[in-house]
Amino acid sequence: MLQVLSKTNLDTTLFIGNDEPTYRIIGINIELFKKGYHCDGIGATATTFMADACCNNVEGLRTRFTKTEVPNRKNSNYSNRSVRTYFKRKVVNDNTGIELIISNIKYHYNVDFSIRISPSLQDQQKLLEGDILSRYSRHIKTTEEMVILPDIYTTMNVDTDDFKPVQEKIDEAQLHLDTIVARTKEFEDNFKIMYPLLVLRSFANVSNRTGANISLSEFDKLSRQSNIIENVSIPSIPARKQFIELCDIFKNNNVIPELKANNFEFRNDHGDLVVSFFGIEMIRERNFKHFQFFDHPGINFCADYLDKSRTLDIIEAKLSKEIITRI
Repeated sequence: MLQVLSKTNLDTTLFIGNDEPTYRIIGINIELFKKGYHCDGIGATATTFMADACCNNVEGLRTRFTKTEVPNRKNSNYSNRSVRTYFKRKVVNDNTGIELIISNIKYHYNVDFSIRISPSLQDQQKLLEGDILSRYSRHIKTTEEMVILPDIYTTMNVDTDDFKPVQEKIDEAQLHLDTIVARTKEFEDNFKIMYPLLVLRSFANVSNRTGANISLSEFDKLSRQSNIIENVSIPSIPARKQFIELCDIFKNNNVIPELKANNFEFRNDHGDLVVSFFGIEMIRERNFKHFQFFDHPGINFCADYLDKSRTLDIIEAKLSKEIITRI
């Protein structure tokens, strides 16, 4: 529910219901930024209720947006001042916490849009009851500790010049702003595709209480792979063997410490090989050979994903090329 409560040349006051999706709130703030309005501090928001068309009370924020110049590179008066615009909303949707913070940090000519997702206990229980690890392992059973999901964070950064672009950059700036809103909607609608990957982090010795960060652009790429990710299971013996041999080759090379290819990152870290998928650590191991015979859910996921996406040979070729090039 969204309603204009008052509007003057200096202030616009809105009622923003808790049922309004986050992407729409970002879109509203962007449009008001373009007109020179922003929500200035905690005192500009207050929790309240309004009746909807069916006379039901809807909880939300009474939010005042004030006409104020946002600092930009052309506005030298702000260069040495501490300027902060601030909007914060935290709601619970289907038992999942969603927090949005919009801020303008001092000395920075940009606006940050930050979202934090706090997964629900109900979703964690579904992962447990569905024995999520049975997709990737024949021998390891899912436990309550494994399905404790971390908070998920994503942040978007907008140059304030995009709100007041010069004539020749109007289309470019608008495309950038529209992309942020569209990708926020995609993230808000599909963030749960990350849940199985976050469960697998425990097999890379990552605490399930360590927050997970992903950019909107990375999430956009991840969501495009959702059909493959949802069908990943236990890999074929040849695919797992090829992937393990690839890991062994990388771990034992003395030429390249890090390789990024096809949304994967391979990194040597003090004797361990760390393999990440879209920035999520899936594997941290020192000895790979015994996993030819024993299960490792992270290895199984990576091997089967690369096999199903037909990119295992591509990564192997890229690794060989990088090593040969640098010898």
